[in-house]
Amino acid sequence: MLVHLAGACGEGIRRRLTTGDRRRRFGLKRLKTGEALLPRGRLPLGDAADLVTKIRLAKQTGVQLVSMLDLSAASAADRVYGEVKELILTNAIAGGELISEGEVAQRCEVSRTPVREAFLRLQAEGWMRLYPKRGALVLPVTDTEARDVVDARILIETHAVRTVVASGRVTGELIANLRRNVALHAKVDADDIATFARLDAEFHQFIVSAGHNGVLADFYLGLAERQRRMTTASVHREPTVTPRIIAEHTALADSIERCDADEFATLLVDHVAGVHRIDDVHAVHVQAGTASMTSALEGQQ
Repeated sequence: MLVHLAGACGEGIRRRLTTGDRRRRFGLKRLKTGEALLPRGRLPLGDAADLVTKIRLAKQTGVQLVSMLDLSAASAADRVYGEVKELILTNAIAGGELISEGEVAQRCEVSRTPVREAFLRLQAEGWMRLYPKRGALVLPVTDTEARDVVDARILIETHAVRTVVASGRVTGELIANLRRNVALHAKVDADDIATFARLDAEFHQFIVSAGHNGVLADFYLGLAERQRRMTTASVHREPTVTPRIIAEHTALADSIERCDADEFATLLVDHVAGVHRIDDVHAVHVQAGTASMTSALEGQQ
């Protein structure tokens, strides 16, 4: 590597930098045998180097990081999106609260550009509404949204269990997963509502996944996020609901193990409509279930 050095009289002096010169110039540690020297203005971002070290080294040497993942606006926007969305799902940012780009940028230690990109994505998904020069309003869960989410969950989960029972695919693995989830639920601290809500969503996802319908399973992921938010709100509103949820999850797992899809459907309606206090959905599904049972009995006569 050749470097141009200015002489005392402005005359250029050219000499070849040694390995030691290059390490001292860039402030780098001695490289291991077989490692290539870092070209000027670049840093290789291997798996061994942690992000903090990479950023610190970049700041010290003024070099440009090669990886687009670590410092690109896209990755920063993804991180902000994930963090803000998690705060919404756990009710750390409540519905109806107005947040600013500056506040989030400071919290996440990024510029406003990735925050703006994250906000646009969250708005597109229905989590917030943007107001220019004012900030972003986190949208509360409306009665209509809550009813729609519960209604869809009942339809999808009931379909999954009926499919599993009809095909004889009630496996020991499914029951073991449900039992294990209930056991973890029971161990959650009373004040750890975020973990409780996550486990609640996970229990119901086990059921949907067992139906082996990829389209419904993917669709249910979006419902599960809204379910987490609603469950968090329900537990905040009524902390005593947690033992009820655990007991009803146990009963749901029992009905699946007995291959009783009708009992599961009835228990599920009571469970989700009761936890979230949605009486009209409860009435609709109970009536539908009764009509279905009546038709089945008449067909047997």
